Amino acid sequence: MGIKSSVTDVLEHAIRWQSEGHGVELITVVKTFGSSPRPVGSLAAVRHDGHMVGSVSGGCIEKQLVEQIRSGHNPAPITYNVTDAEAKRFGLMCGGSIELLFENVSENSKLSELQQRLNRNQRTTRHLHVATGEVTLNDAAEQDQFHFDGESLINILGANYHLIIIGANELSRFTVEFAQAVDFEVSVIEPREEFNASWPIPTPTPINQMPDDAVIELARHEHCGVLALTHDPNLDDLALLEALTKNLFYVGALGSTRSHEKRLARLRHFDAPENKLDTIHAPIGVNIGSRTASEIAISIVAELVKLRAEHRLVVN
Repeated sequence: MGIKSSVTDVLEHAIRWQSEGHGVELITVVKTFGSSPRPVGSLAAVRHDGHMVGSVSGGCIEKQLVEQIRSGHNPAPITYNVTDAEAKRFGLMCGGSIELLFENVSENSKLSELQQRLNRNQRTTRHLHVATGEVTLNDAAEQDQFHFDGESLINILGANYHLIIIGANELSRFTVEFAQAVDFEVSVIEPREEFNASWPIPTPTPINQMPDDAVIELARHEHCGVLALTHDPNLDDLALLEALTKNLFYVGALGSTRSHEKRLARLRHFDAPENKLDTIHAPIGVNIGSRTASEIAISIVAELVKLRAEHRLVVN
């Protein structure tokens, strides 16, 4: 099984603990002040005996939080402060505070339905009525945002950045697993039957389609990225030619600086837009001295996380 995202891991544990008869609190970061390391909407789950999964502070207050849960139910938001000394200990610039909402998990919480939606890559709004614990789930629209006013909580869950990976090889496998762990939606495109047949992970199933057709069909908005990872010009170039005609947050290609120079010559031959050629990230990934497939995948996903954060600042 591949690496889980932080959200699906929290949901899986909370659902299992509840089914085993444990009391469970779902905890959401609803406000942050100062240098809180976790954004609003972050989730954790704590069993009433103190077992915990997920993180709401990066380690600063988790011990306090578990002790609070053991002391009894906390239906109201609670603010925790992080001192400058604690911030320094956990690698933060300065102290701050976060406000957490405690939610007693029940059938009304609809965690199983939410988990199923996320497993289908459905970006979802979870609307909690704080006083009653009633929850409604809906498909999230592009403009939907996190909201908390003390009476209702609207959290947006699921990936809204979509990666189109060309090639079902070992590098792609590691890239998929790491990318899913940090909440990217991923599609793998692989027209070669022998690579399709040996793909080792169940989700996503490779799509048997030519790369250019896949980019035309799937890269529908600027939150999409295209990663050409086959090292086969007959496939990678097709994807890149289409990707360069679109406004995407990321386009990257596997290969050395020398091989990229040859790639650029080929793309120019096929009339790729000259002003877009320098937007291709190649060699792909952050330069961390990576050699193995898993190390290269880490470098790629690190670059994706950085550029996603920068893109969010621009679009928001």
